[in-house]
This record gives sequence, C-alpha cells and structure tokens, in this order.
Amino acid sequence: MAQKKAAKRPTRKASSKKAAKRPTRPKKQASKARPKCTLGSIADEVFELRTERLKLEAEVAAIKAEEADLKAQGLKLLVTSKLQMASGNLATISRTPKLIATVIDWDKLWQWVHKKKETSIFQKSVAQGYVGELNEAGKLPPGIRMERVVKISITAAKRG
Repeated sequence: MAQKKAAKRPTRKASSKKAAKRPTRPKKQASKARPKCTLGSIADEVFELRTERLKLEAEVAAIKAEEADLKAQGLKLLVTSKLQMASGNLATISRTPKLIATVIDWDKLWQWVHKKKETSIFQKSVAQGYVGELNEAGKLPPGIRMERVVKISITAAKRG
C-alpha cells in the first residue's frame, strides 16, 4: 500500500495570548569587565546562577509532566476512537507502533555475545560505581583505564 506524503503546511505563528514570553534574565557583563573577580564572588555568582537554573528546571519538569499527561490522554483517545492520526489547528497527533528490545535472560544473551563476538549489541559504557569498586580492590579489568577528572563544587555558605 503506497503511502501519501503529507503536504507541508505553512508554519503559523502562535497567537500572543498562547505564546506568553517568559521573563529573561539580563545578560551579565563580559568576564573581562567584572570589577571584582575573586573566588568568593565567583562562588556567589555560580550559586545564584545555579539557583536560577534549578528553578527553571523545576518549571520545565512541570511542563514535561503536563505534556506527558496530555500525550497519554491523546494516545488513549486515538486507541478508543480507532484512529491512527488526528489534527488540531496547530499540530497533528499520531500513533506509530514500534518494536523495542527487552532482555529477558541475560545469561543466554551473554552466551550468544561471547560465542558470536557481537559486542556492538551493547552501548559502549561501563557502570562507573562498580568499576570504581573493582579499581579500589585492585581488580581493574583489562581494557579499562581510570582517569582523574576535576569537578568544581559550589555550595551555599553557612553563615551564623
């Protein structure tokens, strides 16, 4: 069965009511122009920025949760209506079945990987916590090298 390509619709600009702009933070001065660049002022500014980012991330998380809820409602309505697709004024919602892999027997999978040498079936990363434990015990597996990375930490100052 030949599928018909959907004609591209011109993009519509959202109405000013729906596209309410969120307030933006004024840009900070370029780092060269900062009058007092001390470790304390850097820590304070990073702390303020992180606090602001965390507030925004909480807003984003709430929006994502609402979006997920609406998608679930949309899927339910598509299924109960026996539709594959429906359109509104701004967007189209559709459902597309997809097969995904789920491992039900890791032992059998490992045997197959070992026999066939098909390691590309896995994503290329290791469990950092477990490898760290092996390294501390002096049992680092071959092919792994431990590298030191530096993490900068900024925490709230405790003032009495």
